[in-house]
Amino acid sequence: MVDTLEDLHDSFRVYMRKTYAHVIQYPLEEFAFFDNYPDKELTITGQLVGTLIQRHMLSPASEPAIIDMLVRALQSPPTSKSFQFGMTALESCQTRIEQLPVFCFALYQIPAIRQNNSAPSAQLVVSIINSAAPLRGGKAGDSSASEQAGLSAAMGHVALARDLAQARDDSPSVLTSGFVFHSVKPSPLPIVDEQYVEPSESAKDKIQFSVNNLAPNNLAEKTSEVDRVLKPKHFVWFSQEIIVKRASQEPNYHSLYLMFVDALNRPVLAKCILRETLASIVRLLNAETTISSSRDRGYLKNLGAWLGGITLARNQPILRENISFKELLCEGFNGNRLIVAIPFVCKVLEQAARSTVFHAPNPWLMSIMAVLSELYATANLKLNLKFEIEVLCKALDLDVKEIAPTCILGSHSARSAVDTLGAELSQVTLGVSGSVSGGGHAGTISAAGMVQGEGSGAVQTLGAVQMPILSGADIAVDILSVLSQHASFQAAESLFAQQPAMKKMFFMLTERMIREIIPIHVARSIFVAVCCTRDTIQKDFCGEPNEEHMHRAAQVMARGLAGALAVSLCREQLKSKLYLTMREFLIGHAVPEQSANTTAVGLVADNLDLACAIAEKESIERASQQIDTVLNETYLSRKRTRERTGQPFYDIARYSLLVYPPDFPDVLKVRLNGLQPGHLRIYEGFTQIPHFFSQIGNGAPGLSASATPAGGVAGVPSAGPGLLHASGESSVASAEFAAAAAASDASGKFNSTQCFERFAAILSDLDKIVSGAGPNVTLSQLPSQHDACLYARDIIILAVRSVSPDETAMDFAQALVNYLYRSDTRLGIDLYVLLLARMCEMSPRVAKEVTSWLAFADDERKHNVPVTIALINEGLVSIDDEDDQLGRLVEANRLAAIDFAARFLREAFIDGAVSADIRSFAKTIQAF
Repeated sequence: MVDTLEDLHDSFRVYMRKTYAHVIQYPLEEFAFFDNYPDKELTITGQLVGTLIQRHMLSPASEPAIIDMLVRALQSPPTSKSFQFGMTALESCQTRIEQLPVFCFALYQIPAIRQNNSAPSAQLVVSIINSAAPLRGGKAGDSSASEQAGLSAAMGHVALARDLAQARDDSPSVLTSGFVFHSVKPSPLPIVDEQYVEPSESAKDKIQFSVNNLAPNNLAEKTSEVDRVLKPKHFVWFSQEIIVKRASQEPNYHSLYLMFVDALNRPVLAKCILRETLASIVRLLNAETTISSSRDRGYLKNLGAWLGGITLARNQPILRENISFKELLCEGFNGNRLIVAIPFVCKVLEQAARSTVFHAPNPWLMSIMAVLSELYATANLKLNLKFEIEVLCKALDLDVKEIAPTCILGSHSARSAVDTLGAELSQVTLGVSGSVSGGGHAGTISAAGMVQGEGSGAVQTLGAVQMPILSGADIAVDILSVLSQHASFQAAESLFAQQPAMKKMFFMLTERMIREIIPIHVARSIFVAVCCTRDTIQKDFCGEPNEEHMHRAAQVMARGLAGALAVSLCREQLKSKLYLTMREFLIGHAVPEQSANTTAVGLVADNLDLACAIAEKESIERASQQIDTVLNETYLSRKRTRERTGQPFYDIARYSLLVYPPDFPDVLKVRLNGLQPGHLRIYEGFTQIPHFFSQIGNGAPGLSASATPAGGVAGVPSAGPGLLHASGESSVASAEFAAAAAASDASGKFNSTQCFERFAAILSDLDKIVSGAGPNVTLSQLPSQHDACLYARDIIILAVRSVSPDETAMDFAQALVNYLYRSDTRLGIDLYVLLLARMCEMSPRVAKEVTSWLAFADDERKHNVPVTIALINEGLVSIDDEDDQLGRLVEANRLAAIDFAARFLREAFIDGAVSADIRSFAKTIQAF
């Protein structure tokens, strides 16, 4: 499962990354309900969360939230299920604990962790904290210590022990730092028998003296001297000594130090040195001083050569879990830090020239070279960075112009937009209710633009776009009015008719949930839409003098993106929160739990699109205003130039910065004679973005879910009139079922969420039809094009078109069972039994679960004579199983069962409803 999630996380497809994001959000949303989880499911969830942390699969925005959830779980009473979840997760991410020092220290503050002598993870936390203490108390007057501290500060390096010492003074809520590069991840410290400590002063002096006087002709002698003094518990200190004071500053002696480490022949020491190398690289890559300091950049290049020397030059791979070079280059490109990323990568790869495995045309090496080729061709690199790439190619005997460049930089920018957005959101304070606190006032996007004259040679610049800060009170839409006019109550129509006050409560609860949930998603959608629109419009319209065309394109793009993003971002959270709220509301008003579940699903399905439409409208209106504010100066500059000089305005400076790939079609390039009608029509396409599932396939952007044709759910084509026919007891022909499956495969697949949303909407409409039918109307009396038949056909096709047929069929079957036992019409029973049988045909696992429950579950709902007869006739319940179950219940003197058995036997055999001999129920009759 985790491997599948990793594929989703690394995918360039938007819908796959959204699926991954929903999985990551799931534990956060379910945390409040962990105490009600069964033990097995709770353990699985804990292992999932721990593995995600262990394998670095969480983004910089989501990892702090997940870790904070773990801390809160472990602060629960040790006997609680939340604590059990936290310990399970902690056991699954042990090797990451020491890489998160503040998290480690926060765990140490929990008494249940400190006093736990049985859990390995708890012992590890105590061991890390205790091992860090001696390192903090070094002598201030020690010259070598102060020298190393000064160099560490220059390099931006902070050792694990110092991180832990700093963590004691920091707020436990700050769990990660704002790094640009997240693709370099040091390995955990190797486990040794003793805690890592610094050696004594005399031992330090001996080791440092030997290393200072190391030379090729005395290598064996100095190695022997160090070997006698150096203990495993000193490996961390010694690794820092070699990396910080030697390898980073003395590249000419790298080979000597490598021979020295090899001569010591300590495998654990080699692992510590690799870890320290990566840790130093992380700090230097992300340090602000590295950008401006040539000395620090030199340190980083030296460490790159050292890293390549201890790995690639020796035919040892650099694991992706330690460094993803392509990701590192993309992060450098997106963060404007290519000045540190490219030289470092080139120095590492230069060592591949000494390798017999990783030289060209090794696929791993060439894939990284392809990214460097793309940067060389399209990133407007400075000459010194291009020179670094050329030197690398010469060392590897390659020609940069002959290496086919990749196209991943643009894709990576889109993929990392979510992480960038998360970093922006980390500056927004969330209240307890989940709404964004901002004093009750909506923040604005600043656009203090400054426009240079077209002849000045300066690029027209705009003010930075800031994240809007919204709260529930800032939502301008009159939510209560919208709900009162457009909300649907098909799933609870009779309930609300009996208790009108509940409808008013429904309005109030729905409004409250909408105001709590949508502000943050509206803010995010506005931010992303305005940023994307601003950058795209500035580029595409630098040669367009007509501000009206520019204004129209900016409006349709910003509105289209903002609306679609708002619906996409808030839909899942609205669905889950509305369902939980409605369910608790109904149970609190004495509605039975089963009915409450079904009614809540129906209410959410009926009104989810309406809630999303409120978020959509709010986002569109605000984005429309903000993009005009941001681009106002660009509009005015065109107008002023035309009025003052009579000449068209062209943004020459921006036009001169445009760069195209060699094979880019001329027709798509920006010209200084204005955009053609065909180019402008591309922007009109933003008005056609479907924001709801019901719009997919309809071609009508404004069509809401309520406009779905009665013949079926929108986007699912009809399977033909013969799929569900009425002959005898009504069955689905297997050939026609296969034809429907083939048709659905040709039309595409739906994920489980999409399937269940459509299914809930269809089932609600279907239940309304069958509930209004006469008590004696049967399925065989309906024409094949009747709405009930069409809805049933749509449900079957929907199950077939799911990407997870087993899971979808199981979900459908559970809902159908609930609807079946509450149906009081013959038509409803016939339809639900028929659909239940089709779900069982689709999946053997579903068939096993359904037949087992129908035969053996002790549930008084099963004492329904018409339903039981229909299930027997359809083959979902065997006569022998029913006889055994009824016989046991009658023998136990269960009054309800005795009454049911008598009515069942009378209708089944006296009235002839079941085609079997009465002797088939011998056990039941004998029990009487």
